Amino acid sequence: MKKAEVLLYCKEKSLEGWMTHFMILDIYDDNEDIPEEIIDLVCHKPTPIEPFILCGSQFMFDELNKALAEYEIYLVHSDIKNEINKNPCN
Repeated sequence: MKKAEVLLYCKEKSLEGWMTHFMILDIYDDNEDIPEEIIDLVCHKPTPIEPFILCGSQFMFDELNKALAEYEIYLVHSDIKNEINKNPCN
């Protein structure tokens, strides 16, 4: 594929959540064919890291726990509102 085709391909894949590294293509001319190995390097599907490790300060973890608790309360309130809307009491 030519450089313009690779750029278009990578932009389409980035909308699907793929990782893109366009700067690597700067070493190629616009009319030059890009090798398949470079295309795979420039545009690839992300692989999740297992296990997920989160490092931070005690303040960060306190704020994270607070946000999660508030989100849980929001979910409960949303469920209650949905139930009331499904079965309104007169």
